[in-house]
Amino acid sequence: MTKYYSELDVGQFVSEAVAGWPFSLETPIQELNCLQGGVWIKRDDELSFGSSGSKIRKYASLIPRIKREGIKGVIIEGGLNANNSLAAAQLFRQNQIPFRLMVPEGSRTRTAGNQLWLKLLVAEEEMIFMADDNFEDQLSAFKALMSESVLELPEGANHSWALGGALSLAFDLGRNREHIDRPISQVVVDAGTGLMAQGLILGCGSWRQPPLVRVIGIAGTKNDFEQGLLRRCHELERELAEQLSLDAKKIKVAPWEWESPATAKSFGSTNRRVFDEIARFARQEGILLDPLYSGKMVYTYQQKAQEWETSGETILIHSGGALTLSGFQDQLVGSIN
Repeated sequence: MTKYYSELDVGQFVSEAVAGWPFSLETPIQELNCLQGGVWIKRDDELSFGSSGSKIRKYASLIPRIKREGIKGVIIEGGLNANNSLAAAQLFRQNQIPFRLMVPEGSRTRTAGNQLWLKLLVAEEEMIFMADDNFEDQLSAFKALMSESVLELPEGANHSWALGGALSLAFDLGRNREHIDRPISQVVVDAGTGLMAQGLILGCGSWRQPPLVRVIGIAGTKNDFEQGLLRRCHELERELAEQLSLDAKKIKVAPWEWESPATAKSFGSTNRRVFDEIARFARQEGILLDPLYSGKMVYTYQQKAQEWETSGETILIHSGGALTLSGFQDQLVGSIN
């Protein structure tokens, strides 16, 4: 018979992974007014003002690991509009970790939305544009300055060192269970690079009654997500066996389903339906959604709710990112008038 790691085992890994992170990773859940009863929203947008909410969880284990490993500097891969670029710049600045933002080709500079906030945090000389002729020379110079002790961080902080922080969402959600009378039957989460949703599936899998995790695929494909989930599962099993000296067992994965957004399906795209949903949700719930992730996730749930009807409670995960709204003021005006 296969033996599985318990919620206590995985919780111990999470606690050790985020040890040294100075801020709380606890956020409330709030029952929604505008939907039928039994639907709640997990307020991970309250983890931080400047950084996208769920990004904080990734860095809660990533930054302590960087410090423990003696990493001198970080190269961040990401566009000028990306939530992760903004979060990384803020958090590495706070922790006095030197970094360079490696900007992919095709990024257009403008002083609005996330780019405005990013430029408050990052000097021009800290940005390396992949389209520049001396791109490789700039990277080499930074690595030499940091004595080659440099971590290269992929888009979305999709790195194994961020897994412990990603898993913290499931364990904080476990704490929220105390405030709900009925079992949680499904959790709805958006996914970009996929690490947060993968961590949620792995963390909830250790519950005695795992909920169904519905993943709204904002970017990538189901196959890519599934391959990433398998890779993270193996990484977690290895970490539990090695770092915590636990007997080798398997990680039980929560049931999950992949869904495409019900509108504006292309990554980075928006439309009037998304902004109308943001305006409606703000006026009925007092919660600001962002147009690229949480706005699409809530709209998709609205369209699919009857089809997804369950016997227990539903939790929607608010991943944060409301600062992104500042780059879409004209569209918002159109939806509130």
